[in-house]
Amino acid sequence: MFIESRLLYFFCYYCIHFILKDKIKMTLALSLFSLSKFSEREIDIKPKFSTTVN
Repeated sequence: MFIESRLLYFFCYYCIHFILKDKIKMTLALSLFSLSKFSEREIDIKPKFSTTVN
């Protein structure tokens, strides 16, 4: 019984660990994606301003 509970504990721990890892990866990917989108917008806006100034 003791060994079984121990295995269950480790199984739960690893499940939670991997789920958290995946969530962290997802948030990192989303933040990088939003940053790239933002930088693209900045690049798109800059030429427009330069053309309007000229």
